[in-house]
Amino acid sequence: MRVQAIVDAISARQEEVGPAIVNELLAVLMTAREHFADLEEWTIFLAVVSKSSVLARDVDAPSRPPPPGAGTNVRSLADSCELPRETVRRKVRKLMDRGYVAARDDRLLATEQAKAALQPLTQQVYRSAARVRLMIDKAMAEGAGQPPP
Repeated sequence: MRVQAIVDAISARQEEVGPAIVNELLAVLMTAREHFADLEEWTIFLAVVSKSSVLARDVDAPSRPPPPGAGTNVRSLADSCELPRETVRRKVRKLMDRGYVAARDDRLLATEQAKAALQPLTQQVYRSAARVRLMIDKAMAEGAGQPPP
């Protein structure tokens, strides 16, 4: 499916599909709010997750460093999230205190504890993504533009 064909299909049914998509985004944000102090904290956590090719298992086992390229640091997070470094440092400290992020070999990684604690949020993201997918499929099938096979 081409991205533009999907955008066109959604745009053609904007009055019907738009509010439903907004409701799914809202459901995700409301669930995230139960786990994160604010949107910046969640953004920083997501950036750590995106840089963690693996979760930080055995945080206290320094004999096994993270794989090459896994993890990130405060400076990279600040740059990628376009936030002041001091803000990122403070919020990373809070995420570490909560056990969501761990430092290994000067790299920040998401933890198994975060994966377990954030299961309700993860499931909400998956549910919302599935619902949006169904809406898109319906919009495409109802003639707003059939995607190429």
